[in-house]
Amino acid sequence: MRLCFILGAIFLVAQATLSAEPRAAITLIVDVKNQSVTSDSKELEARFLKPMGGQLGVFVQNLTMDPKPVVLQFRDLLESRYDMYVNGKYLGVKSCGELQQGLSAEVPGRIVNSDLVLCLEKVRPLIDAEYSRLKDVKSPEPARICATLQQAMGWVRSALQVEKTYRSLTVVLAPEGHVLQRPPVPTRLDDKETIEAVTRACKLLHEARSRMSTVIKDVQLRDSAVTSLTPVDFATSFTIKNGKPQVEFVVTNYCNLPVSGKVTADVPAGWKSEKVAWSFSKLPTGRSYRATFSLSRNKSNATLPDGVRMCANMSLVQNALRADYSIRTIARSPKLTSAITPDAQSRDSSCSNPSDESAK
Repeated sequence: MRLCFILGAIFLVAQATLSAEPRAAITLIVDVKNQSVTSDSKELEARFLKPMGGQLGVFVQNLTMDPKPVVLQFRDLLESRYDMYVNGKYLGVKSCGELQQGLSAEVPGRIVNSDLVLCLEKVRPLIDAEYSRLKDVKSPEPARICATLQQAMGWVRSALQVEKTYRSLTVVLAPEGHVLQRPPVPTRLDDKETIEAVTRACKLLHEARSRMSTVIKDVQLRDSAVTSLTPVDFATSFTIKNGKPQVEFVVTNYCNLPVSGKVTADVPAGWKSEKVAWSFSKLPTGRSYRATFSLSRNKSNATLPDGVRMCANMSLVQNALRADYSIRTIARSPKLTSAITPDAQSRDSSCSNPSDESAK
């Protein structure tokens, strides 16, 4: 007679973690009859894997960056004993009672340096946008840029998928003695392979931006191509306060490499500013450089400008590879306006490099 009341629990360690305060486990109810999985938390996304013969399974995706302890409780099992596999590894035979009582496990959190992932997440839409802009241009340099962007899209998407899949748990139950059929889930790499995949993608991105910085001769195409491969935001705003134009700019680095640069302002005719150039060095990932300046009349009859041309000259270095490029925009909105890609109406403006002195 089958003893389904047998109490048992095992720990399926997907990622070893130490914590001063144990976290409460998230309960997952696996309803075999209705082929569904319910959870008492929005931090996980779980789905029932389509049965193959008598084999069944569950795929659990961690939506956060921290490891999540879980308890999987199976309902309406048809077999008395199952071979159990966790992330493709065989972990022995489990009885109906053990599976009904609940299996304790931990869904891994992020193991990769978050600076690398941030870079990949932020650069992805930039690459897509630049590729869409240039893909139908029939000339050599745009075609070369598009070929590089296509490669870059592949690196980024693959690395992000690898990192996401690492933060998952796949539990498969096959009737005892049956041959395991591979479930339809993404292949999960181990710790070392995951870190290497994401690190390699960021390294390839910098090689690509360095190459574009060197081989593309058209200045506007070069700057636009390198900008699309480099998630550094240059945002500006323009307001009138007490009759004086005031400009604010913010450089925010989302790239995994530190960025250095110089921001310059092209002061309109009839106006002056105490400062027209600002330098920053090795701005870390996730950090911003911010400055505000005002314009005053140099000529009494000068009309109020509707904006100020701005330029940010950027450089990133990793080992022997260097990428230099410029972002041009016009500060003219009451709100901070992103200029991650060059402003279409200011592509013909050149980045001047005035000295860090007063404009008279």
